[in-house]
Order: sequence, then C-alpha cells, then structure tokens
Amino acid sequence: MPLSPSQKEALHKAIKEYSFPPEYYDFILDRPERLENTRAVEARIQVDLISSNINLVKNGLSNVLHWGFARMRYRGIRVTDFWTKVITAQLEAATSLFISSISAGFQIDSPPHFQNHSPPCTPACVTG
Repeated sequence: MPLSPSQKEALHKAIKEYSFPPEYYDFILDRPERLENTRAVEARIQVDLISSNINLVKNGLSNVLHWGFARMRYRGIRVTDFWTKVITAQLEAATSLFISSISAGFQIDSPPHFQNHSPPCTPACVTG
C-alpha cells in the first residue's frame, strides 16, 4: 500500500531530522572539518581507527562519540570523559580489533590507499 502525501511528508521530515552532519573533528588540531557527506566522515574515521599511530586511533574513537552524540547536549562531556580516561593499552586493543575485523571483511568500501594510509589525510583522499 503506497504512502499518503502526509505520510510521505512525515517520512521526509524524519529522515531530514535524523541525518548527521558531515563533520569530522580533528581533536589533535582542535578544529572541525566539514566533509562532503557522511560517507566521507565514516571513511576518514576508519583511517584513524586502523592507524598505527595511537593518537590517531584516539582521534578516531573520539570522532565516533562526537558524531554519534552530534545532536545531544552532553556530547562534549562524553568526548572529554573518553579523551581524559582512555589509556594506551585500551587504544592498542581497539586497534587490533579494528584491523582484524577489517581483514575479516567488515570494511567500508574505500579506496585501496586506505590500507596503508599515512596521515595527514585531506578531504580529497577520503572521498576518493
């Protein structure tokens, strides 16, 4: 059964309100970066998460929180709490998990250069 015009309007409104801003936050440089779309944000975060640089892994995980809590007032509290409490051993364990998951096939379809990517990464290389 097709949607009525009012149902279509309600659906479009819900989709628009649910969408996340295509913003990546560089916690190392303390500045936001607006990217082309959420796909580019996800790809940029993936680069950080599988990095051998522990600071980039921390940056990537912080972005998961930053992006995931984008519309919540307590986003900053969650990110700050993570940033100040996470320890190197936890970041190393997370990296190991992410890399093994990606090699098992749980990968965002991304350009091949991400496999051995070495930041800094520009928005152009994230979007392919």
